[in-house]
Amino acid sequence: MNAQLRYSMSLSAVNGFYIDENTGTIYTNKSLAFDPRQHTIQLIVSAVDKGHPPMTAVAAVHIQVVDVNNNAPKFSSLSYTSHIPEDAPRGFTVMKVSATDHDKSYSNHNIDYRITEGNTGDVFAIAGTTAEIILMKSLDREEKASYALKVVATDRGIPALNSTTDVHIYVEDVNDNQPVFNQTHYQAYVSEMAAIDTNVLQVIAKDKDEGLYSKVVYDITSGNDDQKFNLNPNTGIITIKEQLDYDTVSEYKFIVRATDSDPDRPLSALASVVIKVQDENDNAPHFPLIMYKEAIEENSPIGTPIFMAHAIDADRGFYGKLNYSVTEGE
Repeated sequence: MNAQLRYSMSLSAVNGFYIDENTGTIYTNKSLAFDPRQHTIQLIVSAVDKGHPPMTAVAAVHIQVVDVNNNAPKFSSLSYTSHIPEDAPRGFTVMKVSATDHDKSYSNHNIDYRITEGNTGDVFAIAGTTAEIILMKSLDREEKASYALKVVATDRGIPALNSTTDVHIYVEDVNDNQPVFNQTHYQAYVSEMAAIDTNVLQVIAKDKDEGLYSKVVYDITSGNDDQKFNLNPNTGIITIKEQLDYDTVSEYKFIVRATDSDPDRPLSALASVVIKVQDENDNAPHFPLIMYKEAIEENSPIGTPIFMAHAIDADRGFYGKLNYSVTEGE
């Protein structure tokens, strides 16, 4: 009888536990929450025998609540989007992602981040604990305009749990490309008889930038002093503005410019243009005088020179060479 014991716990520490009064086994009566500030619980247990008078023993029981890694990190968003100028310097912070873990212990709660997909060429890096995505290499929108990354957040529990999010990074264009002509020297031939507004040639320049930065306008910077030609600023087509005359000017040289439409920092390129005027037989020969009179002695021998005919043709070259003949007379 005296060896039979009955067990009990101090009421001040019973919350969450109960004890079998016959066996002394301690059980939980609800789910426990891990508290990193107080993860050890102290219970006061009494054992009383059935003697007369009853004898009592008291013991302190320390129970350590261990955090279980039952929560995976959770990102604040299923996906993230950021825009970055293509001239951003190395070390530039592109964006910051964020995940939380509802576990309480240090190892189960703390998160490490890494990029697992889409980071071809290691253009970006992610700070393992702060989740800042950092630019590591120079960008060129004309080569690659966007990146689709996979970022994984992993806690430090055993076993570790993780989650994934998508990060979309779009490279914004800056005006870093000047227009480029499809050739640096242009040459064309045009008849001096060509009508005004006749198309002579077209200059073409392209700009690898996009939007406003890629729109090119043309102008003549030098060499068109007599305004014989027009240059369409939008199409680059050169047309005749005033009638040409080979015998006055047989060749025109001028410089054309292509400029992008950046309102703040426009970039441009130059090309040379040579237009050769082709001669036409547009001038008739003429004598300086309408009539010539010469005297000759009646006994002059055959073959005696009498008169040197001299006519003028304003054409040059082949069309300016003259042949003479007598067409009538006695």
